[in-house]
Amino acid sequence: MLKRLFLFAIVAVIFASCGNQPQKSTNETNDVQEVTEVIKITPTDFDTKAAELVDQEVTMEGTVVHVCSHGGKRMFLVDENSEARIKVEIDGDSDAAFKTEIEGAVVSVVGKVFELRIDEAYLAEWEAEINAAIAEGEEGHEDHEKGVHLGEEGHENSTQHADLERVEEFRSEIAASGTDHLSFYSLSYISHSVLEEAPVVEGEEEGHDHDHEGHDHEGHDHDSHEGHDHD
Repeated sequence: MLKRLFLFAIVAVIFASCGNQPQKSTNETNDVQEVTEVIKITPTDFDTKAAELVDQEVTMEGTVVHVCSHGGKRMFLVDENSEARIKVEIDGDSDAAFKTEIEGAVVSVVGKVFELRIDEAYLAEWEAEINAAIAEGEEGHEDHEKGVHLGEEGHENSTQHADLERVEEFRSEIAASGTDHLSFYSLSYISHSVLEEAPVVEGEEEGHDHDHEGHDHEGHDHDSHEGHDHD
């Protein structure tokens, strides 16, 4: 009888011990989900920080100063702290396009930092495209595969012969740089939201497309050095 009571006591102690084991929390048993912090950058800081952020997703706020009317695939952002103009470009395969009516609006853009490297091989291909267009009798602005576009004044009326001059200018810049290439940075577009609507110009009808062919805004064109992609 005493042996039986002793065994019952041992079993009771074991069950009590198991019942007091600490339970793992849900957080301990579930995989920890990594939270990625959104990188915010301004047009002013873009030139100095872009090289460290290539292929990373960032968000940028700025005022839209220009939308390329040729296809609407590019727009340029500025802020009040510098003369830098940052290019935001939609992938050519996308059906999306920027409307010129957004010029003057303050927007928040999400995009990936893109680096365009201009070296002699790139310039040779661009030069070949231009010469092919000239040989076919084409004249005026074309959206070639190669090229660099900074949204500079009059770029939409650029000719092939003017583009050949730009090729040589880049060759000179590369030679002077002491390296074998030039880097130009921009944002590859993902999405955007309008923070402040574009102001309505007095005497201008609402919805009027005020980006006439051949008209570009004044100021320093800065893709943060992103290229001269023809528009």
